[in-house]
Amino acid sequence: MFTKRWLVLSTLIVLMGALALSSSSEAVLQAQDVPSELVLAMIPSREPDVLLPDLQPFGDLLAEALQARGFAVDSVQAVVLTSEEATIAALGTGEVHIGFMGPLSAVRAEQDSGAEIVTASVRFGALKFKGQLMTRGKDTNLANIDNFVTRVQAGENVTMSYTSPGSTSGFLFPCLKLQQLGILPGDFPNFKTFFAGGHSSSFLAVYNGDADAGWGFDDVREGFRRRPDDTGLAPVDLENGRDEFDVWQEVVAQVSLLGYTDFVPNDPQVVAGNLPADLKQAIKEELVNLSLGAGSDNILNLVTATEFVAVSDDGVLTNADFDVIRNAITQVEPIIAQCSNQ
Repeated sequence: MFTKRWLVLSTLIVLMGALALSSSSEAVLQAQDVPSELVLAMIPSREPDVLLPDLQPFGDLLAEALQARGFAVDSVQAVVLTSEEATIAALGTGEVHIGFMGPLSAVRAEQDSGAEIVTASVRFGALKFKGQLMTRGKDTNLANIDNFVTRVQAGENVTMSYTSPGSTSGFLFPCLKLQQLGILPGDFPNFKTFFAGGHSSSFLAVYNGDADAGWGFDDVREGFRRRPDDTGLAPVDLENGRDEFDVWQEVVAQVSLLGYTDFVPNDPQVVAGNLPADLKQAIKEELVNLSLGAGSDNILNLVTATEFVAVSDDGVLTNADFDVIRNAITQVEPIIAQCSNQ
């Protein structure tokens, strides 16, 4: 099965976790229509420790909104889970009720655990984004995408970083892009790949010279305007005339772009399919409401979203918009082994 081959280690974690679930806890889940405590889990695209200060306050706001609607929800507990497989499984067992995750993870949660995609992020008016291929600035031999392809096909030593196996823009769509270019890593012994562990980490792998090229979301470089400790660049110093734009110019001079993947729907938010229908609808509506009001700063910091939009049959974003992810999964399945060369 494609997903089992994709994340073997994570799958083993899930299997061990599943064995630990007792039949009595399953009975409680079936008997309890509205859990007194909902769990909001996030699969992070960047460092978990910078997310919880915004994730738990958003959970508190959601709990208050649901209580105001008359639901007997005492709290919404926020957690950051780094295992994609464990989070997807937990959405099916009742241990997680709401998930903030990437497009690929959301589709897999829908397929494997019966979760439902209810809303999606909007970023400054955009409903979709791309993956981008980065390289090390002006001192690189990878002048453009054609040169990149030529070097790989010529058998030269090239190292490339992905983000993580569960990433849409950092692995799934990049693999399809490499297939289109005729340079799947598994077909070229000297074209080495590795998983950096996240989008920021993939950027830093390129920035620090550990990778000749690396994938990340568009535009992961933005976040490094305010991370001088990671880049070694001088920080913002407004008193001496150095602002974020000055830092940004230095970042893009160090790490430039070679190309992009096709468009991908923005990060969705999902709910567990076994929740009562009226609770799922309320969560959907309140995610949108909070994103436009009291929770707007939280979602901007969490997922760089300016609002959440409802996924509906007649809305600006429909479930069918995620077919591009479902189709990509099918396309990658027969070539998954060739996508990496570690």
